[in-house]
Amino acid sequence: MVRNLIYTAVFAAGVLVGGIFPGYIAQYEQRLDAQFDQVTVDLHPFREIAARYHGGSMAALIEYHMASEDRTFHDEGLAIRKMVANETRLETARAAFEASLFEQAAYLYFDGDMELSKTTWDAYTPVFVTTRDALLFAASVGLLFFSAFYLSVSIIRTVGRRLTKRA
Repeated sequence: MVRNLIYTAVFAAGVLVGGIFPGYIAQYEQRLDAQFDQVTVDLHPFREIAARYHGGSMAALIEYHMASEDRTFHDEGLAIRKMVANETRLETARAAFEASLFEQAAYLYFDGDMELSKTTWDAYTPVFVTTRDALLFAASVGLLFFSAFYLSVSIIRTVGRRLTKRA
């Protein structure tokens, strides 16, 4: 009886964790979108300059800056290059959030921006998401928690029985 209650509690904890994780993903994505919007706004004047003098090529504008003998102008080219690289990185990350919830979770785990993850976590407000995908995700995490716990208990019990038989 107590064992079943423990198993149920572990499953419920997994469902709870799995149910609030999609809210974290949504908040992470909002921060990602905000960063992308900001870098796009910051690059807009440079895109206009590139359109006016370099046929729209940001690479040509950056190279023009980099070729300058003026250190300030040269360093500005480095800054523009960094912003363009950041925009590309953020665009790739945003594309990852067009996938399923499971793929989004995998992206966050394997390729997510650690700094963005930390700032999102620091400001995170737990929300239990009730979309179909979120509920399926919550049930899957609950099952994963339950299975891992059940397997661990089974291994411990088996090892314990073998050690008891030897003694």
